[in-house]
Amino acid sequence: MMVSDKWARVLIVCIWVSTVGTLMVWSLAGNRVRSALGDDADLSVAAAGVRNVALVLVVVVSAILLVQGLTSNRGRGIGTVVVLLLPWAVSYVSNIPQNGAYAGMGLLVPIFTLALGAARPNIEILRFVAGLCGLTIVAAILLGAVLPRSGIATDYLGAFLDVDKALTPWGLLQGMFTSANNLGQFAALALPLLFLLSRPLLRWSLIATCALVLVWSSSRGALIAAVISMVMLAALSVVRNKNVLRRAVIWVGVAGTAAVVIGLPLLPWPDNAFSGRGRIWRYVLVEAMDAFPFGLGPGWFDYMGTLTNSLGRDAFHGHNQFVHVLATGGLVLALVILIVLWQAVRRTTRLRPRVGDPLAAYLVALLGTGLLEVSIGYLDRTNFMFVVAVPLALIVLCRDDHADEPRMHVIPTASRGGVRRQEVMPERAI
Repeated sequence: MMVSDKWARVLIVCIWVSTVGTLMVWSLAGNRVRSALGDDADLSVAAAGVRNVALVLVVVVSAILLVQGLTSNRGRGIGTVVVLLLPWAVSYVSNIPQNGAYAGMGLLVPIFTLALGAARPNIEILRFVAGLCGLTIVAAILLGAVLPRSGIATDYLGAFLDVDKALTPWGLLQGMFTSANNLGQFAALALPLLFLLSRPLLRWSLIATCALVLVWSSSRGALIAAVISMVMLAALSVVRNKNVLRRAVIWVGVAGTAAVVIGLPLLPWPDNAFSGRGRIWRYVLVEAMDAFPFGLGPGWFDYMGTLTNSLGRDAFHGHNQFVHVLATGGLVLALVILIVLWQAVRRTTRLRPRVGDPLAAYLVALLGTGLLEVSIGYLDRTNFMFVVAVPLALIVLCRDDHADEPRMHVIPTASRGGVRRQEVMPERAI
């Protein structure tokens, strides 16, 4: 393992601690209540301290990786990195009128993206990411079983939620997150990544645990996304050795899922469709069209959550990825996100199936979670940074040593003295 790969793992751990690890520390303090806006509420002193230390370490380790990458001249082309950061840049610029230059946790995205682009760690680092996702899933189960006041969803007064949507008699599992839907989204995005793990016993144990988390959280959108990603993985297993068909399945699967996500909120649904999402979609789309093509900014939903009229607290996000993107960044943000997804899909089709197939299923899950919820957000959905911005950056920027090493061909040569000789030559030299 190269030195830069080891530092990249340290960076991944620091990002995990600053996002998921911080929520775990907060959960262990107990007495949490459901966040009105669906994301982070006010952290405890201990959790805030852990996050601040982790943020400093992210900056320091990113600087080390950046220097190593620049001195070794191994970095990814600057154009690729710039395109990958376009959605963040659009979101940041549209955020300035509301919140000034401060972007909170969102400032981490360009820092670690530039570092990973300079260092270009091995694509196998995604297995390490999958391992941390598995650790998060196990921790969520334990929080629900051992500290139900923190791990099971409660209302604003701290009482356990008793809702009809629960698929189990044990309430709604939220783990270290602030809502069951957030945990469900995390689990749906983690599920295909777990297929990257090389040890069968560990892999299947964590997959089964992840399935339990999905059912216990009772997040319909997450369950749909998980099913779609598994269908994608099954389809790819059928065409695993047929390269042209495999690429076609990946492109059709991703494009088809994106089309459904975009088309669903544009249909004339009644107000109560999808648990009231019909009303939210119609209202938000009207507001977004008034701010076409740049949107209303990433902080618009936070502002809506403070109102007692209109949608009030129901509108803490768009409840659909396309609606949310149009509202926060307009058509401009939608287009640059599509470009980044195109980059990721294109890279996935070129990876060997053992790595590429789970990543293709992950991209389908990423879009699938956007059917009824929102996962992609560079400044306003930072609780999913570890399973959205980090994997996307790694898919596009990492090197693949197996692909970079030329395959060797044996070339027979003329015999001398009755002994036939053979020469081994790289494929690209033939």
